[in-house]
Amino acid sequence: MKKLNFMFLLICFTLCSCNKSGVKQFVGDYTFKTSGFYTISTLTSSFDVDMTEEIGQLKIIDIDEADRVLVVRNTLNGSVSTCYATIEDDKIFFDDMDENHNVKAL
Repeated sequence: MKKLNFMFLLICFTLCSCNKSGVKQFVGDYTFKTSGFYTISTLTSSFDVDMTEEIGQLKIIDIDEADRVLVVRNTLNGSVSTCYATIEDDKIFFDDMDENHNVKAL
């Protein structure tokens, strides 16, 4: 009888468990590191400039919309920026956001 009860509970847990989907699968805290380069173009030439690497925390917050989240980015140097993102199926698409970066010309 105990075996039967255990199997019944196991089947119930399996049927009742659900996968996170939509916004819920992305909500939480993440770490990030940015790197790469910018291509700066002028009328006569273009050249690449290395990005300053940034590391920090990325927090994705549910804002009670079916397919939208708020993204808060805290960098290790203390800057904070926010933007929104859209969830489609199992992908997240970050909205465009403007940032200013200093570029040192050699």
